[in-house]
Amino acid sequence: MGATDDTKNDDQPGVRHEDEMSEAGRKLLAYHFARMLQEEPKVHTGGDPEAIHDMRVAIRRIRSMIRVFLPFYNASVIKPLNRHLREIARALGEVRDLDVFRLRLEDYIATRPEAEQEGLQPVLSDWTAREDAARAPLLRLLNSAEYRIFLSDFREFVQTPYLGAREDDDPSLMPNRVQDTAPRLIYDHYGAVRIYEMHLERATLDELHMMRIETKRLRYTLEAFLESLGDEASEVLDATKTLQDFLGNLQDERVAVSMLSQYLEANFDEDSMITPGAQAVRNYITICYDRMQTLREQVPEAWQKFNAPEIRRALALSVAAL
Repeated sequence: MGATDDTKNDDQPGVRHEDEMSEAGRKLLAYHFARMLQEEPKVHTGGDPEAIHDMRVAIRRIRSMIRVFLPFYNASVIKPLNRHLREIARALGEVRDLDVFRLRLEDYIATRPEAEQEGLQPVLSDWTAREDAARAPLLRLLNSAEYRIFLSDFREFVQTPYLGAREDDDPSLMPNRVQDTAPRLIYDHYGAVRIYEMHLERATLDELHMMRIETKRLRYTLEAFLESLGDEASEVLDATKTLQDFLGNLQDERVAVSMLSQYLEANFDEDSMITPGAQAVRNYITICYDRMQTLREQVPEAWQKFNAPEIRRALALSVAAL
């Protein structure tokens, strides 16, 4: 994985420290585009429950790479592609989010007494129906002529060297190789995460959600240049993933509380709030809320693991290999 390793793993993008940034970005975009296409047939058939998740992740990574490498492309070329990706990601996300919370609810129902299971069945039916309804516009989008045109345009972009690459009046004045640019990009994203340390104890849930997004951006940036970084990068990447997953679990509990509360408000009035069905929903809200609060209290501990001296040292050594 180190910068001096000239071997190429076929399951890696093939980014090297001497690559120009536009072409390093093209390699990464092609790599994740291939994974997006790999999942598309499975999304159509619906036979693989993880296909929507995997296709969504591939698009997230594509859009993250566009964000990182945008200064090295002409905006007129890359931004229309990104708009289509955003539309696809939104349609996938509406299905996937409902799928996640439906599965969580199914697991919870399986642990409850029979009477409480009956009270939660209407919630499960409602979320299942909403998930099914969200699949229809997703499939229409994937079957549309606009989507096929997008695929053709994106394929041409990633397969054509220097297509859409930005040309400056004096390229020698602008750092343009991975080894020149990646250190700044990595530390910019690292700094965007570190800034939350200043008010971690009093951070709101919205701020912790934004911290999760910045952590994810740091992770994707590290992964983009992983082949050129020193071997210590794997330790930093593991710590970053752990923090991202922790903050993701916190956000999941928050969203679950919100979705259940909305269901309760929409389906029960003041008189019916005392029914077993309403009580079953309230019980589940309480459990999700308590888990959310427990995770919130554990944020400083999770942060310390990410911000440990050995992680900071590993980051410096991994970047120094460029």
